[in-house]
Amino acid sequence: MKLGDLNKLQYLRGYLSIRGIGNVQDAGDAERAKLLNKQNLTCLKLNFSQDSGVQRTEDESAALLEALRPPLNLVYLQITRYRGAKFPNWMVSLVSLRILILNRCHNCYLLPPLGKLPLLKALRMNYMDKVEEVGLEFLGVETGSNTTELESFSVSFPKLEELRFVGLSSWKQWLGVRYTTSSLKIMPSLRFLEISNCEILEALPEFLPTMPVQELVIDNCPILERRCQKEAGEEWHLISHIQNIEIKNSSGQ
Repeated sequence: MKLGDLNKLQYLRGYLSIRGIGNVQDAGDAERAKLLNKQNLTCLKLNFSQDSGVQRTEDESAALLEALRPPLNLVYLQITRYRGAKFPNWMVSLVSLRILILNRCHNCYLLPPLGKLPLLKALRMNYMDKVEEVGLEFLGVETGSNTTELESFSVSFPKLEELRFVGLSSWKQWLGVRYTTSSLKIMPSLRFLEISNCEILEALPEFLPTMPVQELVIDNCPILERRCQKEAGEEWHLISHIQNIEIKNSSGQ
């Protein structure tokens, strides 16, 4: 079955998993699938796996993902092995999305402004090798925003409860808002935070104490492990309010 043949399944509902997208020759075939029109589709997995020997440029992969725009009422989205450098703008239009998993998108260096998603509850980002910085754009704050613009954007990630960063091997900085504004709330519902195998991440964001995190897991992040030592570490004041803290090194201790 070709990808474009999905257009014939007018009453497709519930769950859909598409594998081997990296083998699709023409973005037009992806457009013909017309996923956007499948209003009863709630869960979608897109896997850009491809056969050995197949070569795809970043732009070709980006065109494929752009063409696979899902319906606005999607609740669950997982994207695996996407080879584009950036994610499409339609991601922040998924106003019903509850769970988002970005898995092994090795060429992506810039995270989309996911803080704008009003109902997102769980976000997992796994093995994204080129991400070096998580900053204002991720929160949904436009780069270069002034104080007035920040005040008009009152909550970033309003419903997010679970956040996991795993295997971001180039991630060095997690930046926060550079302006003082009492109206901007960041992740006011967050309960669980995991940072694993992010070996060169240097520090936690200064806004962390404002979030109601109840459980923090730091695993195989040697710099953070040192900086988050109880009472003595430079970052301890950022996490001391968290009830359950688990810090493990590469040996699992």
